Amino acid sequence: MDASPTNGPSNGPGTNYNTPLPLPAANIPCSCLTTPANPITKLCAVSRLTSTSLSLSSTDGHSPLSIVSLGSVYVSCAPSALFHSLPQGSSGVASLSPAPLSLPSQFSPRNILKQFGICLPSSSTSSGVAFFGEGPFYLLPPPGKDITQLLSFTPLINPKGNYNSGYYVPLGGIAIGLESVKFPKGAFDIDPQGHGGVKLSTVVPYTTLRSPIYRAFVKQFEKATSGIPRVKKVEPFDLCLNTTSVGKTRVGLGVPAIDLELSNGKNWTIYGDNSMNQVTDDVACLAFVDGGVKAEQAVVIGSFQMEDNFLLFDLVGSRLGFTGTLDFYQTTCSNFNFTSGI
Repeated sequence: MDASPTNGPSNGPGTNYNTPLPLPAANIPCSCLTTPANPITKLCAVSRLTSTSLSLSSTDGHSPLSIVSLGSVYVSCAPSALFHSLPQGSSGVASLSPAPLSLPSQFSPRNILKQFGICLPSSSTSSGVAFFGEGPFYLLPPPGKDITQLLSFTPLINPKGNYNSGYYVPLGGIAIGLESVKFPKGAFDIDPQGHGGVKLSTVVPYTTLRSPIYRAFVKQFEKATSGIPRVKKVEPFDLCLNTTSVGKTRVGLGVPAIDLELSNGKNWTIYGDNSMNQVTDDVACLAFVDGGVKAEQAVVIGSFQMEDNFLLFDLVGSRLGFTGTLDFYQTTCSNFNFTSGI
């Protein structure tokens, strides 16, 4: 998921792209210009909006059932240069934003509830899973856990009042080992221009914090782990630990938990598996990075912190559901049964 969508079609000034688009006719090219973009490199190109047929697996929540044709959806071709830096074998980029050309928006007229869930794997050799529409959604081992029953919810906010903003959550503070970190006043606020706030992005690999927030955060984590030997830092990280004497738990290295204190009283708790990147057998680094003084967002929650956490984006109710680490429930994002039913 890239929280920020690629640009929509260009039909001239005054077009309101918050208005749902009509379903495309099959195999009829459109005359609208569009600008497909690579969310990693930020490069874009001018192309034409067109349509193609799309099929996905239906599911009862336990396993795939059958391939279902969703008919024609709007797409844009892209030159090969835009595929540089994307994972090998990628054939395109799908927007999961609130924008009219995103997949959730285009699925909505087909009686698919405008929500989606993502579950990112913790290994490049494993598969994660994405769901569109209503649950339940089950993960192995049998009889499986309906992960929608494990969700806590917090509001999704839109700081700029349009779909280009991406997905933001209201953050009131951060605690490390149950001790609140002291940040500058208004550190997570959104200014009148829409800058600041806390954004979600699978494009950013590690959670990124503005420099004043980052310095206070790392200082507190250093204090909370003062008994663990330090080692030379490994880029892009600034704090690395010798973990030969650090115990392992079900949820990763035995380091203090990090609580993202959401403004509605819910905590998104980050344990060792999502806070420490094990770079060698005996070295792990705090997997948060300094975004600089002028970072557009105060915090961007990156994909490493989302691994083996199930996230449900409810675009109808404007809320985010999150489980925290699935390790507590003895399952992972790779435990959907992909093999049966088709």
